[in-house]
Amino acid sequence: MKIKYHQRGFTLIETFVAITILVIAVIGPMSLLSGALRQSRLIANQITADHLAQEGVELMIYRRNKDQNHFNPFDAAEDEGCPTGFKLSPTIGYNCLGEGVDTIFKRTITPELVTDGDGEQYKITSEVNWVGDNGRPSVAISLIFKN
Repeated sequence: MKIKYHQRGFTLIETFVAITILVIAVIGPMSLLSGALRQSRLIANQITADHLAQEGVELMIYRRNKDQNHFNPFDAAEDEGCPTGFKLSPTIGYNCLGEGVDTIFKRTITPELVTDGDGEQYKITSEVNWVGDNGRPSVAISLIFKN
């Protein structure tokens, strides 16, 4: 029986090089995809926080318009803020009423009396903080007339 020393096929080194190239070709796009998913979650949370902050200002305007004679922004801010955290319900959305599952968002509304040449106004600052993704707080500020 004659032994062939130069058989056709891959050597062990060629196989390792091919596997390394395949691994790099798969891991590169996977890491990009992972980063993109993380960024999309961060952006979605930031948009939600922005909307909740703006809603805080709009709720204060609504309360002022609803009861102009007895509007107390400091009481309304306590009612409309959500310092203990929002809940998310499939039927009513984000709320502070205790219905739904806990979320990462908390809102504080701070009114401040401002007196200038136009009369008395309230500076309403609605701030939504959230935890988990190193997101920045969302702040909405508006001036509303006292009456």
